[in-house]
Amino acid sequence: MTYYNSFSQTSPASLSNVSFNGTQTHSWTVAGGNGVPAINDGIVSPNTFTITAPAANATVTKSNDMNITWTNTTTNDSVMIVLVSLAGGNPYISSIVSNNGSFTVPAASMSAMSAGDAMLQVVKFRYKIVASGGKNYAIISEIVKTANIKLQ
Repeated sequence: MTYYNSFSQTSPASLSNVSFNGTQTHSWTVAGGNGVPAINDGIVSPNTFTITAPAANATVTKSNDMNITWTNTTTNDSVMIVLVSLAGGNPYISSIVSNNGSFTVPAASMSAMSAGDAMLQVVKFRYKIVASGGKNYAIISEIVKTANIKLQ
């Protein structure tokens, strides 16, 4: 699924014709106010992708490393991995990892998570730091793909 987020919950129509194909520029126009300067810049979208492993609703054994794979790799996109047990325990959030289509969550990182339903997210993104008014601001274009899994 693809979700588009904007700061306006009542007017998402401003996101028409938005594409995540690795070539379209997503533009940011911020009017500014209350100490925040106006910003007008853009960032090229990341490439869409699919999580290929683990499969949706797969059972993953916490005592083994979990291998994650995804499609459509490119060196232009950054990737982060998020794993959260919905039953409790500390979530796992990677640093920025190589977008080579593969990452392994170590078993030790899942040991404190409770068994049961869990949510795996692969986050592909591009960002740019924009200096304005003596401060730095990040503009980001991201795609988050989710696979629901079971930890045992």
